[in-house]
Amino acid sequence: MAFSLSNAGKALTSFNLLIFIGAFFIQWIIGLIIDAGIAFNLSEIDSFKVAMTFVLITSLLSYLFFLRKVKIN
Repeated sequence: MAFSLSNAGKALTSFNLLIFIGAFFIQWIIGLIIDAGIAFNLSEIDSFKVAMTFVLITSLLSYLFFLRKVKIN
């Protein structure tokens, strides 16, 4: 084993915490986009569409970034 059980547990706990923090911020940003859309006199449905478009675009950009960084031997 490369790491002791204690260190592996700390690493996995830290990783899990970062995942939850990231999910929190994504949900918060989506909520802000929806609220901003409503403030700009968009309907609630259109505000949700704008927020989901944001999620789609950022997901695609992240995937493209991943593809650019991965080198197949």
